Amino acid sequence: MIAIKIGEKIVEETVRDIYALMKKLDLIKEDTPIVLGGSLYKGAPGLLNIYLQRLIFLSLKAKVSLLKVPPALGASIIAWEASGYSLSEDKWEELSNFNC
Repeated sequence: MIAIKIGEKIVEETVRDIYALMKKLDLIKEDTPIVLGGSLYKGAPGLLNIYLQRLIFLSLKAKVSLLKVPPALGASIIAWEASGYSLSEDKWEELSNFNC
């Protein structure tokens, strides 16, 4: 029961932070992808449903999803591009469909 309360508290704080950022960046009325990463979201699908309900209530334009790729992949792409290389359109498509 305590773990559930902690998870719900994390949901509340995250939703509040996301809403504040969307408002500050004037994205409340824009289609805005929200990607959640971390074991809490993958291991507790019930919490994802709470996120969806609360974010949709705050902004119908929030599009919530789970991170599909390991965070290290993003770091690798940044390093690759910082070295002067770029990814082909085919490679971007392949990576965007990656599912771990």
